[in-house]
Amino acid sequence: MVNLDAIKVDGKTVASNLKGIVDSGTSLIAGASSVMKSITSKVGSATSPVTCGDSSKPDVTFTINGKDYNLTESDYQVKMTVLGQTQCMNGFMSLNMPAKMADMVILGDVFMRKFLTHFDMDGNRVGMALAKH
Repeated sequence: MVNLDAIKVDGKTVASNLKGIVDSGTSLIAGASSVMKSITSKVGSATSPVTCGDSSKPDVTFTINGKDYNLTESDYQVKMTVLGQTQCMNGFMSLNMPAKMADMVILGDVFMRKFLTHFDMDGNRVGMALAKH
């Protein structure tokens, strides 16, 4: 778990003072509807197909412990090919979360494929850096 100071869409803060759960077992970026609605209303959600390669959606920035981690549309767009058909969707989704978890956002693979994440269990900390592809 990390301190998620803010989430910004197109440079404007849409949520703040949250907890981030960095989880490689979660494919998308997910959170309570109350938090995710402010993001998905501007970029779309996993339930709404988008045009692959469309670059008209704004950046989404996660501020973690005072440092900004920016995702462009190509970063948060998920491409899937099934039976020869390729479709894209945005990597954000709302979850029905208990009230005590309403301030948590799961930063899954969509986030982690851009930012290498190191879990230091002995030091009780999480480190992140731009991944090299």
